[in-house]
Amino acid sequence: MTLSKTKTDPNALGTSRTHLCACPVSRGDSASVHPAACPACATWAQSRWALETFGDNPSTPLFRSASGDQITGHAFLKHVEAAFKLLGLPIRGHGGGKTVGEHSCRNGIAVYLASRGVPV
Repeated sequence: MTLSKTKTDPNALGTSRTHLCACPVSRGDSASVHPAACPACATWAQSRWALETFGDNPSTPLFRSASGDQITGHAFLKHVEAAFKLLGLPIRGHGGGKTVGEHSCRNGIAVYLASRGVPV
């Protein structure tokens, strides 16, 4: 799987990365996250579903709409907001600004994994 490293390379043409599992699936007793919170396992599961559902094609988007189109950033954020609400988590901070967004998700998981000792 090829994932973009930056927003300026959305098709990941300039780089490839290996995302390692940080849960007991591959780390056993030295796991740093619970299996349900492992971003590598979740990404691989989503990738398998997308490829099985929409075909094994290099341009198959990781996330699709119900009609099979690649979802928009706005739709993805609405989905994340709904998940936060379902879990009883706030989507607005003390000042009223949104706490959920593309960067908050990316930064949040990076901070969480770093706090659990997962190497960059």
